[in-house]
Amino acid sequence: MSTHSTERRRFEYLVVVLMLLMVTDGLVSQLLIADGPGWESSSLPRGAIVGGSLCPATVAAAVMAGSILWNTFLTRPKAALLGAASCVLLYTGIIYWNLGFLFFTAHL
Repeated sequence: MSTHSTERRRFEYLVVVLMLLMVTDGLVSQLLIADGPGWESSSLPRGAIVGGSLCPATVAAAVMAGSILWNTFLTRPKAALLGAASCVLLYTGIIYWNLGFLFFTAHL
């Protein structure tokens, strides 16, 4: 197996994981805000949560992010791999933070 195909496979996994993490973040955020213990400071997601359209918007944003990363990978694979890995780490931290907040407020 060549180095390029290994790098491509690794990138594909990262992009799929990133997209799943983005959708998970949207679902956890909606759960936090709908049940009351959380709030959204950004006006765009706040309006989507109130209107009940956060999930489709999150899926669309995840697909768009994956497409942008894929196009970047075609021209600058190392930069795209680093960007995808960084975003996966960031979203993992955000989800752990939100879940910690959810479990902390549930026990109060």
